[in-house]
Amino acid sequence: MVLRIRFTAEDLLGTRFADGPAPLMELELAVAMLQRRDAGAAFARRHRLLGATATRSVAPLSELVPATGAGPFFLDPLSIDLEHGLESVRSSANTLVRSELDRICRNGLPVTPP
Repeated sequence: MVLRIRFTAEDLLGTRFADGPAPLMELELAVAMLQRRDAGAAFARRHRLLGATATRSVAPLSELVPATGAGPFFLDPLSIDLEHGLESVRSSANTLVRSELDRICRNGLPVTPP
């Protein structure tokens, strides 16, 4: 699947890019990609290289993050670096965590009981 976004000249003038990567969002997308078998030849080698070890190590996140990458919002906060991002995850409001786990559960993913 290819996502195509069309920008007008005015859109481009108002577009800003982040100064750096969003580490937790990158992690979430990587976990999603590891679950996809239709990612094409570019990722087939990565799957072979990572093998079962990576699959086991990301298993807990795989329960929350589907192959689409649409995991719970509290897992990928905008942050300036990994440390601040992890602190944001740890300090997520219980109501946000519960509502997001409920949303994920409705999408057919298993949710560990609270």
